[in-house]
Amino acid sequence: MRLEVPLLIFALTIASVKPSEITFENVTVWISADEKLAEIESSTSLKQHLPDTSLDIIAITGEIPVLYENSVSNISNVKHIYFHENEILDIKPGAFKNLTLETLEVVYSNLTTLKNGIFSNVSLKTLEITSNLLTKIEPFEGLPTLKILVLRHNNLEDLDDEHILDQLVELQVLDLSYNKISVLPRNLLDNLHKLKTFMLRKNKFWYFPEIFPNSTQIDMLELSSNLISQLPGGILGNLQNLSRLYLSFNHLESIPSNVFSGHPNLKELDLSYNRISTIASNAFDDMPQLVNIKLTRNKLKKYDPNWFHNTPNLYQLHLANNEIEDLPEGVFRNIFNEKKQWVSLSSNKIKTISPNAFRGFKYFDTLNLAYNELETWDATLLADTEVIFYLNLVHNKIKCVGGDLDQAFKANFTYLGLNQLTPQCLQKIVDWRGDKLAKDKHVVCTIPCNLY
Repeated sequence: MRLEVPLLIFALTIASVKPSEITFENVTVWISADEKLAEIESSTSLKQHLPDTSLDIIAITGEIPVLYENSVSNISNVKHIYFHENEILDIKPGAFKNLTLETLEVVYSNLTTLKNGIFSNVSLKTLEITSNLLTKIEPFEGLPTLKILVLRHNNLEDLDDEHILDQLVELQVLDLSYNKISVLPRNLLDNLHKLKTFMLRKNKFWYFPEIFPNSTQIDMLELSSNLISQLPGGILGNLQNLSRLYLSFNHLESIPSNVFSGHPNLKELDLSYNRISTIASNAFDDMPQLVNIKLTRNKLKKYDPNWFHNTPNLYQLHLANNEIEDLPEGVFRNIFNEKKQWVSLSSNKIKTISPNAFRGFKYFDTLNLAYNELETWDATLLADTEVIFYLNLVHNKIKCVGGDLDQAFKANFTYLGLNQLTPQCLQKIVDWRGDKLAKDKHVVCTIPCNLY
């Protein structure tokens, strides 16, 4: 009897401890969307259910409340591991001990905290903890090879510790989009000397974050869908390598002269879906690399011909959905260059176009004037244009097209649908089209025009 009691106590201890250590219970391991690798009834380790051969991808489905220590450890023959809809509540430190792979993703679970020590002794290039419930991140330890960190779609509000990223010295991409962040620690990026892409879309920033050290190499910054209402002068001073800046869907009302002008490397600037009504005349001066600017859906009433002085590479100009009423003489004089220009002015209130508005313009890819209030279109407007592929005049109030129709319809495609062409004007166009021997020019008009 003396031996039986200790044995009974030991058995009860094992029975009470072992279930709490079981990570994988009734889960499935997949190597493709329709091919199972294993079905795990009960196990403490993922490795024992994997073959010794190399695997590209494995995905784990099924409920896993906790990833315990060593549960996903000592794996080196898999490139990508995905935990998908597992309802994970907690990851214990050491869960990924001695793990070597390229991508680790935990998506659609219930994690609230990333604890210190979870990623110790892990060799990894991409870590994604997305669509969880994260509210707290403790400093990352380990991950000396991590290049991409994605924490999208969580509940992060504050990153209290400015040192949480200090050890991620190889990090190139940081994505904190779709959280609730309003402010970041001032020195958060000080050790991230290789960071190139920083994404903060859909957060709660009221101000442009001033956290960028002099040494930053960031070339893409995403701040769309925040609450930013103003851009102080010199705010991009430490972002000299920046080539793409996205500020759409904010609350901007004006663009002063000393925010973007003179920036040496900015190529793409998105200011669409704001409330911008005023832009300083020199706001976009001296930007030698600027190619694409989006000012769509703002409240601009005028286009200032003085904009874009010394921007020799600009050829995509998005101005749709504003309140512009007229195009004055030489309206786009500062963007004349040898590139085929793409200019969108659709959905404004344009009633008049100066006879010399496009004087000097030789090359258009697209000129979009759809959904305005034009009553006439004259052949002389594009007198200087040598090449134009698409001319969109849909949904204006045009009653007739004046002048030489060879000049008026020199575009490869001219769209005239939903206008108010008079019968006489329509017949004039039909006769012109019928007489044309060359079929490389097309006038496209919806019923009743039917001119194609």
